[in-house]
Amino acid sequence: LTRGLRLLELDVPPHTTVGKSEKLTCRFDMEKAPLYSLKWYRNEQEFYRFVPNDRPKIQIFPQAGIKVDRTKSSRQHVTLVDLQVEATGTYRCEVSAEAPSFKTKHSEQAMVVVQPPKTNEILGVLDKYYVE
Repeated sequence: LTRGLRLLELDVPPHTTVGKSEKLTCRFDMEKAPLYSLKWYRNEQEFYRFVPNDRPKIQIFPQAGIKVDRTKSSRQHVTLVDLQVEATGTYRCEVSAEAPSFKTKHSEQAMVVVQPPKTNEILGVLDKYYVE
């Protein structure tokens, strides 16, 4: 029986708004191989690492627009709080098996963080505006 690794699901919301919290999920099946690490990247820059044999198990690397809630993050998900426009980007989950294989799988999805307008009022000189 060969030991493997399969990514089952990557759940990154395609759109969210400034100030919101979002839970990013990376579900995987190690197929009896021990987990070496789970890493999250935004635009190729690592911001979260879970290594079960390290102390501490969780490491967080600062990035503009991203705040990780350590208490709500684990081996299969990471929770981002108070998101900012700068957090927009391509998010990648990377899972690696322990030695001897160090087999690695990854998947990625884009997330856009938008700033909604403070009001829905249009200011101008005309009484009415039309969209063509």
